[in-house]
Amino acid sequence: MPRAVTLLLFFGLLAAGRGADNGAFTPEKAARLRQARTVSVEIKQGWAWAAEEQAEKTDPTDTAAGDKKPRDLLPLAELTKAAVEFAGWKVVAPGEPADLRLEIETYGSALGADYVGTVTGHNYSGAELSGHVTLFQQDQDVLYEKFAGTIHPPTSINRFYSRPQDAPYDRLLPDCLEAIYKTVEAVFGRAPILAALKKGEYEHRTAAARVLFAFGETADTPEVAALLQTGDENLRTLAATALGVFGTADALPALLAALRDDPGYPAKPEELNEEQLTNLTKFDCEVEKNSDTRRDKARDIAPLERHEAVQWALLQNPAPDKVRRLAALLRDRSAPPVARRAAALVLGPLKDPVAGEALLAALRDESFIVRAAAISALNNANYHGQRRVADALLELTTDPQAFVRSRARSALGDLATEILAQHVRATYGPKASVHEHLTSAMEHTDPLVRLGAVRLGQYDGDKLAAALGRLLQGDPVPVVREAALEILVGQHRPGLETRLARALADPDRGVAGRALAALDAAPDNYGDEEQKPRPPLPESATKPLLALMDADAPPEAAWHVLERVRGDGVNNVLLAAAQRDGAKPGFREMMVIELARRGDRRATPLVAAQLNHAGELRYGYLLVEAASKLDDPALLDPLFGVLRLGTPAARLLTVRILGGMSHTRSVGPLIAALSPAEDSDRELAGGIREALHNLTGQDHGGSNGWLRWWKENSGKPIVRPAPKKPAEEAPVEKPAEETSQEENEKPKSG
Repeated sequence: MPRAVTLLLFFGLLAAGRGADNGAFTPEKAARLRQARTVSVEIKQGWAWAAEEQAEKTDPTDTAAGDKKPRDLLPLAELTKAAVEFAGWKVVAPGEPADLRLEIETYGSALGADYVGTVTGHNYSGAELSGHVTLFQQDQDVLYEKFAGTIHPPTSINRFYSRPQDAPYDRLLPDCLEAIYKTVEAVFGRAPILAALKKGEYEHRTAAARVLFAFGETADTPEVAALLQTGDENLRTLAATALGVFGTADALPALLAALRDDPGYPAKPEELNEEQLTNLTKFDCEVEKNSDTRRDKARDIAPLERHEAVQWALLQNPAPDKVRRLAALLRDRSAPPVARRAAALVLGPLKDPVAGEALLAALRDESFIVRAAAISALNNANYHGQRRVADALLELTTDPQAFVRSRARSALGDLATEILAQHVRATYGPKASVHEHLTSAMEHTDPLVRLGAVRLGQYDGDKLAAALGRLLQGDPVPVVREAALEILVGQHRPGLETRLARALADPDRGVAGRALAALDAAPDNYGDEEQKPRPPLPESATKPLLALMDADAPPEAAWHVLERVRGDGVNNVLLAAAQRDGAKPGFREMMVIELARRGDRRATPLVAAQLNHAGELRYGYLLVEAASKLDDPALLDPLFGVLRLGTPAARLLTVRILGGMSHTRSVGPLIAALSPAEDSDRELAGGIREALHNLTGQDHGGSNGWLRWWKENSGKPIVRPAPKKPAEEAPVEKPAEETSQEENEKPKSG
């Protein structure tokens, strides 16, 4: 369709909404407006009290200024000038003649909420901004656009919005600018909008993008697709979103190319944490059936990462060969893994046999992020109940990569319950109840039938507890054991802690990790009852916990749980682990601390040895705490040696240990070390003074004061001060009236 005819039709459709008071906005009116060269701008900004304060005003119509204004008035003049200049209009100075007049009127009010936490009190963390933009020619309004935007107070904030003027009005500037760009677009079409997208600042780009989403058309596809090749990631995101709204099949090559060329993709996905990997390998969008829903959805897509916008645009694209080309990209091992990952995610919602075959093949991709993305893509209604998919996912539950194992096990659960239902209907008849056959299903040879039965076991816990325990202890398939453990943890049945302790030794890291997390979780506290202490764990849990701790990144929970393990042989196992040749330094350090915490004085020489590597210690503060609790007098002489000759880090730890022990024999060596420390190490000197205060209960300032005190008291017994007890609760102060009444009731003497 010729561009001129398209414009005629377009402006005809807009006639009902623009300039309604003065007749339809016709192409002839637009042509006359395009001949204008200058425009004057008039801005009116009004502010209201917040709703809760307005109710307290004697005059509810009060709209005077005061502290209702934002701290800095909104820069509407500057923003408007930049916006209309994209159209070629020049803004004249106030009072100068102009071809057109643009009137902008805004009305803002602050929205508040009560907060507790880091930021407390009533804060105006939300705002409303509404108004209109009117274009006049010869004092007649020819275009009129309303706007309204709201920022609702968020649930949490990290800075104060104490007064209405602190409300975040500036974040609503794109809403006002959107009305200005709609006015510009009505006159000039999309050319100024695209210019604002390319060159404008954040507010301009956001507003221009919204207008493009609302009024863009297929004729704009080539220009918008070209923006995917720019070096500006934000611009590329907006362009991809726009192509999803109104792009045609012609946009498919540009979108596919954008998947291959994305500098925002991680070069080493294996270094990402689980949350980042999850975001990279999931896609929750759907094919929108009409342009109106796509336009509405575009506002949510535009703030996302560029690759997410490209995926959404590909999902909406109507090209008839889209599935075939995406499947080819997914199979192309020369394509970057992140591009194959994106192709898999887009294929997931597309119900097509070609997509299904490509996704099943992708489960064997050498890149783990592609495998994980294929799992996400197959985990939707298009593939529920398919045995081929379930069997393929079952294989990945033992994948070498932990993230893939986790995603496969999660996705397999729903599929397994459907496999179970199919088995029950085929065996017992189409009307058979699945819940009546869970016990027998848990003994079935098919692991997917067993898994489905376990998943439904949460609804029949009393009957199935014994069967679940047997599966946890002896099922050959890890995902079945893990599911059984999950159900048992949710039931909180007696003997659970013992079962969890045994599960720590499970050869599958997923099962062992889930058991560890359950053991480390805080116990439930019902009502106002005092929280009960966790029961001790058997000695058999020691070695599995040490195996979890002996890793480059040991789980902190393993150490927490180890503290609860009791048994005559536990300390021997800890000592052997601490003395083992080739033990990792961090692991050795943890073993020494745990021995000292348990009061085993075989840790004494190990503590001194650890201090020789003080600069490498990961848990130095815990070593100080444990050695102080150990309180072994045999540790004193080695500590005095470190105090004289150790490294600065070792000396500081030594001082803190000595100050926490009960032996006043440390006072003399500490005083001797104070004077040199005052000359070279202020932190060490402060630590020595604190240790001396802990040991003597006195404070004599610097080294001279302590030396004088030592000359007077050397050879005398030093009594370590008793530990401070919590201050007794002060008596409740009685009101003055009650006090005077009691005084009057006392017998009077004389």
